[in-house]
Amino acid sequence: MAKRRHKKQLKPVGAPPGTLLYTGNHTQEMSFDKVEYGPDIFTVERGLTADVLNQKPKKDCVQWININGIHDEELVRKVGQEAGIPNLFLEDLLNVNQRPKADVDPNGDQIFVTLKMLKYHSEKKQLESEQISFILTEKRLYSFQESKGNLFDPVRERLRSGSIRIRKNGIDYLLYALLDIIIDHYFFILEGVEEDLELLEDDIFKNSDSTHLQEIQIHKKNIFTIKRAIFPLREAISEIKTSDLDLVSDHTKNYLKDVYDHIMQLIDLTDVLKEFNGGLKDVYLNTVSLKMNQTMQVLTIMSAIFIPLTFIAGIYGMNFEYMPELHQRHGYFWVLGVMVVMVIGMVLFFKRKKWL
Repeated sequence: MAKRRHKKQLKPVGAPPGTLLYTGNHTQEMSFDKVEYGPDIFTVERGLTADVLNQKPKKDCVQWININGIHDEELVRKVGQEAGIPNLFLEDLLNVNQRPKADVDPNGDQIFVTLKMLKYHSEKKQLESEQISFILTEKRLYSFQESKGNLFDPVRERLRSGSIRIRKNGIDYLLYALLDIIIDHYFFILEGVEEDLELLEDDIFKNSDSTHLQEIQIHKKNIFTIKRAIFPLREAISEIKTSDLDLVSDHTKNYLKDVYDHIMQLIDLTDVLKEFNGGLKDVYLNTVSLKMNQTMQVLTIMSAIFIPLTFIAGIYGMNFEYMPELHQRHGYFWVLGVMVVMVIGMVLFFKRKKWL
């Protein structure tokens, strides 16, 4: 039985701008994690409520508020009101069908970035996508995740260990670090897909069957999903690194150039994998065609061998009373001998022609 495709939840036609509607499937209860740090200070608190938004950063410190779970539109609206986040940004972060992008608040005091975090399950050849959104302000960075995960733990560990670079460079550098870790994770996704494609290629050469064609189609969809997640990031990162906003320092923009280079590499790798997967389909079809030709060759040779034997047997199977050799004592064995000699001669001839 064919699986039913999940129907995307879309924003109602004609809804006014700023309408908050979560279009995803995750229903995790909303919780808040707060990280506050400065050159000599680091604190982390997990599992908090929305009241944490009222706690202003300490002097010479910045805050990173990570929000897990965004399915509750009213609670998200409340968070937006308390944090001063425009409704248009909230609308985009709830719309998980939104293409990755970066937007700047008209007042120039907030930057909104949204992108996809991907997970690849090699055993099932399954790709999962989760939308991650960031809102950068002067003293705070808000990150919104559909469900709780541990992808950002390396950044938290760098903050905890007292890394001088991440501690002293401000909240805009933290945004760079979080974007960088998501984008670097795409390399592992593509590496996993590439390994599976190489294994599939070996299997096709060994013994191709119809399941290989299904796998090729699955990889085609996965690569398409990856490309949709990566390709718009080029424009998004360019929007941030070329802006004149004071929120992002020139020092951080230099690091964003490196992120931009990584994105270009990812786009190239995605195109290579797309061509690789398309080539596997041609390999599969050629392998099936070759097997069919080999089968037809064997059947043709067998037919060619049995045609003269059938001819001889047909002649002596006619029911005429007066036929030569019919009444010879050893006629049957002579006919069988002629048949054997003909089979041996034809087999030797086919081998000489390298048809066998």
